[in-house]
Amino acid sequence: MDAIVDHCCFEILGHSSTRDCVLNFWIVCSTAVSEGLERGQTLLGTLRAWAPAGDPASRYILSRPYELDVTSQKSIQFAKECLSDCMARHTWCKTGQIGHSNAHQGLDSAETVNFDDIPTRLIDVGASGSPCLKMVVTADNNGALMKNVSEAGFVALSYCWGGDQPAKLLEANVEKHKCSIDPAKLPQTVRDAVWVARTIGFRYLWIDSLCIIQDDLDGQGNNPDKATEITRMASYYGCATITLCAASAERAVDGFLEPRKEPSFACGPIRIQLMSKDTMQLIGRVCLGKEPSLYPAEPTTTRGWTLQESLLSRRILILGAARCTGHVSTPMAAVAGAASPSPTACSLGLSQSSTAFTPSAL
Repeated sequence: MDAIVDHCCFEILGHSSTRDCVLNFWIVCSTAVSEGLERGQTLLGTLRAWAPAGDPASRYILSRPYELDVTSQKSIQFAKECLSDCMARHTWCKTGQIGHSNAHQGLDSAETVNFDDIPTRLIDVGASGSPCLKMVVTADNNGALMKNVSEAGFVALSYCWGGDQPAKLLEANVEKHKCSIDPAKLPQTVRDAVWVARTIGFRYLWIDSLCIIQDDLDGQGNNPDKATEITRMASYYGCATITLCAASAERAVDGFLEPRKEPSFACGPIRIQLMSKDTMQLIGRVCLGKEPSLYPAEPTTTRGWTLQESLLSRRILILGAARCTGHVSTPMAAVAGAASPSPTACSLGLSQSSTAFTPSAL
């Protein structure tokens, strides 16, 4: 049957809890039937709306433009707020995700790591005023270090090696690494992880290449240390305070803190005026755009090891090619950009800040 286009209409949808806003485009048609005309409407598409932080329209639309600098103060503040918000509000995330150790820890108690779940070795990235770098054996120092790590927590790194590592722990350099590690000899991804750990307030960092002895220990291709440590990796990622995922890096030498490119849109973005429906006065200006339905796969999404590490982690900060996204075991969330109607992620892009956190199991 022939359809007659009557008109196009717009529908603005908002979520009261997040003030996320979308604009739907509809086409209204009349179709000839035996009794006359039957009207129907078809959804043409949906555009996301966002407003810059300084625009008056941002009072009503909390979605923000993508943050392209993942090392900016805004990005770091986002990571800290996501972490502190989760630690304050999510009892489930305070438990180790393997066997749910520390299940007794409530919101009123400080989060600790069981001694049995603390890695054999960690990288001490130093305090902010004294940024030394060395490998520590947690069982040393009469248990004082274990107690410190248990109370302070640690960060784990999830990344793609992309080939043999230029710097790794070997039987021959264990004692040297206990004294110091030269940052200049580390691949960029590891250097970036050290910077992030320090900047968000952690002293201890677990990296497989620097915390597991990597060479042949018995001359016959066997490595008892690696065999033992691999069996404990589930506990390391499951009980780390937070995991850093270098999602955008194909190789360890690439790094993951480079400025992000301007986002691409399937449609737009366009800029329109936001008017008061009561007074018809200008409130501010809003941007509209349609994001791609699919984004290119990140390097870490194609690797079994990194998939396992992300599933095991109770909290994970993903540094992707387009944006920085925080995920936790209770919900997930994202900084700047558009919040999901069922918020399961907080990302440094088209979504809002860590206030988007609401419980929804993964």
